[in-house]
Amino acid sequence: MSTAAQLGVPVGAAALGKTMGVLESGEPTAMLLGALITIAAVAAFSNRLIRLVTADAV
Repeated sequence: MSTAAQLGVPVGAAALGKTMGVLESGEPTAMLLGALITIAAVAAFSNRLIRLVTADAV
């Protein structure tokens, strides 16, 4: 759930840029790939971060 909102901006930017013709071939794909890599990293490390935060709180 923590990463769901992060995909909206790159999708919107890619769609708008492609519609306006300001992006070269492959740039929308690169934007989305970057967003997916970021989401994967956040998902992979979110459990560890939660454990660190809750361990400090105790």
